[in-house]
Amino acid sequence: MQTNTLVRLNGQNYRIVKTNVTGSSRGFSLLGFITVVSPNYIKAVQHLYKEAGITEGRALAIANIAQQDTSPYFILFSLPKITLRADVIEFTGPPPSGSPAARGSTTALTRRAAQAALFHVPPS
Repeated sequence: MQTNTLVRLNGQNYRIVKTNVTGSSRGFSLLGFITVVSPNYIKAVQHLYKEAGITEGRALAIANIAQQDTSPYFILFSLPKITLRADVIEFTGPPPSGSPAARGSTTALTRRAAQAALFHVPPS
């Protein structure tokens, strides 16, 4: 099951809480091409949420996400790294009148739908 979410940002219904919040994950490669440990995208997202202070029950969201992949090489190894940067916004206005939140019900997003909503991943 996949659920879609629509958030309108065309009015003064949000405020920026934090800017340039980062989360990252490192890996390790021998000789630069033999991967021992890959950087983990999910861990980078978890670190981003922790750094942003996102918790259940608060009207916070991640916006303006950018991903940077780096891999500095040394003589015998490299350290690949995924870094995510984002802004944290808080919704301050009432939900739209027809939304599930306005009717008092909640809709759980599946992990794939949440990822698609946050990171603009096309549905599979």
